Amino acid sequence: MKNKLREKFNIVPKDIDSKEFPAPVVQEHKSRRYAQAYERPRYHPRRKIGYLRHHGLPNNGENIVRVLYKLAYCTDLTVVLPNDTSVFSMGYPNTFQANLTEDLYGNTEGFDIIAVHARWDLEEYNKLLVDEAKYITMLRNPVDAFLEMCEENPEVFTRFYGGDINEIISKMKIGIMPRKDRLGGIIGRNQFAWNFGMNDTDFENMEKVDQLIDHIDKTFHLVMLYERYNESVALLQKLLNVSTRLIAINNGPVLSLSERVSLDADGRKALESFLSTDVKIYTHFKRKFEELIKKVGEEEIRKTMEEQEKQNELNYKTCYDPNNIHYSTIVTAETGIEMSWAVPFKDVSYCRVHGLTEQSLHQDLIYIQMNKDFRNIYRDPSVIFSHFHDEGL
Repeated sequence: MKNKLREKFNIVPKDIDSKEFPAPVVQEHKSRRYAQAYERPRYHPRRKIGYLRHHGLPNNGENIVRVLYKLAYCTDLTVVLPNDTSVFSMGYPNTFQANLTEDLYGNTEGFDIIAVHARWDLEEYNKLLVDEAKYITMLRNPVDAFLEMCEENPEVFTRFYGGDINEIISKMKIGIMPRKDRLGGIIGRNQFAWNFGMNDTDFENMEKVDQLIDHIDKTFHLVMLYERYNESVALLQKLLNVSTRLIAINNGPVLSLSERVSLDADGRKALESFLSTDVKIYTHFKRKFEELIKKVGEEEIRKTMEEQEKQNELNYKTCYDPNNIHYSTIVTAETGIEMSWAVPFKDVSYCRVHGLTEQSLHQDLIYIQMNKDFRNIYRDPSVIFSHFHDEGL
C-alpha cells in the first residue's frame, strides 16, 4: 500500500539517487527586463534566518516555513533540509547538532535558513548561520497546543496516556495527573520549554525557568503568536525586510478545538497547572508581543496586514485552478500515518512556489540545491514573477 501511494504521489525514499528527483515545473519567460521585479532596491532581505518550530501549531506554524522556503526560492538562499522528505526534525530527542547537516543536499555553499523541528542550541545554530542570524519562533496558548498534539494522533495518545483527552481532563480535575514522560521521547508536557532546550527535570525549578525566559528574550529577534498570525506575519515582514509580494502566504483553515474537545474552566485550569512552565513562557511573550505592536505602531501593522491581504487575494485570483490538482503526501516518522493534500493551482513557477505544501516545497528545494545549472533558470526572478508582467499586474 505504501509503495503504491509513493508512486501515486511521487514520494522520494530516503536513499534515492539524486538524479531521480523530478525537476519542478518551470515556466520560462522570454524577457529578462523584469529580473529585479520581485524586490525594489530599498529591500535588502535578511540572509540568515533560524526558525525554531514547535508542535501543536498546525497551518499557521507551517505557513511560516512556507514563507521562508518561498524566500529561499526567490532570493537564492540555501536551506537545511533532511534528505528524507517525510522527516522534518533533526536530532530528536537530543538538541540540534550542526554536524547533522554534513550529508545534506546543498551543503557545499553553507546554509542560510534553518526551519526544521529541533531542540534549541544557540551555539550549534550559530555554527551554521553565524552571529548575524535573525532567530524567530512562534508560540501558542500551551493548553490549546497540548490539546492539538493529542488530537493530531488521537489513537496514539490514547494508548500512551491510557485514555482520550476528555478522559485525561476528567482525571486531572480530581487530581490524577497524566504521565510526565514524553511520547516517542519527544511529545508531551511543557513542549515549548523542552523545544527551547530545557530538560524535563528542570520544569519545577523556577530559577531555571526564569533563566530560560531571559535567554529567549536576549536571543530571539521575534516571538510570534499563533492566535495573532496576521500581525505576526506583518512583524516578520519588517524583520526580514522583504516586500509584500515575497512574504504573502494564504493562511489555511484551523478547526476550533472547542468543536472537538470538551473543556470547561476547571479542565483548562487543571491543564494550565500541568503545563505551568509553558504557561509562564507564553504569558511573558504574549505581553512582549503587545509591547512590540505598540512600539512598531498599530496603524503601521494594520497597513501591512491590509497589503498582505490584497496580495493574497491577487495570488488566489492569479493562481487558483480547480482543474489542475497537485498532490502532496507524507508518512510521519513518529506514527507511520500517511497524510495527503490536494492543492489546485496553475502550473507556472510563481503559483508553484505560492501553492505547494511544505512537503512538496521541501522536495523542490532539495532538487534545486542539488542541481546548480537548474538554479540559474529557476531562481531568476523574471521566471518566478513573470506572471505579474504577463497579467499586467
